[in-house]
Amino acid sequence: MPAEYEWVFDGIDDEILGDFGLSGGGAAGFELDRVDFGLGTPLNAVVLASSETYQDHFILVPEEVLSHLATRTGDPEDKLIRADMTIFQTPQNGYVFSVGSITYCGSLPWNGFNNNISKLTQNVLERFLAE
Repeated sequence: MPAEYEWVFDGIDDEILGDFGLSGGGAAGFELDRVDFGLGTPLNAVVLASSETYQDHFILVPEEVLSHLATRTGDPEDKLIRADMTIFQTPQNGYVFSVGSITYCGSLPWNGFNNNISKLTQNVLERFLAE
């Protein structure tokens, strides 16, 4: 990760993020979205974090699977099933921050909002508001 985005993790010492939550058991669950430059992810997108495990019932969407032996990218399915937290700057000097999963919001209120996902979100929103 480029040093220019280290501020996203200010005040967070945990190695694992979002392994808790009210929806799906964590910040990455139910539906996962990942970086894929071949499908339109901007080339300047930076992956800040990625999920590493998933439940057995998680599958790739049909358009990702070419056959029972091959995926569209040629990568093994288990490498493609993940959520990527990304950030990038737009040509107009705006920013886009993506968490990569719809269950991310269920981790925000965990422990009275005193958790690494809430802190990370606060860091991003405060920086964006200051820009």
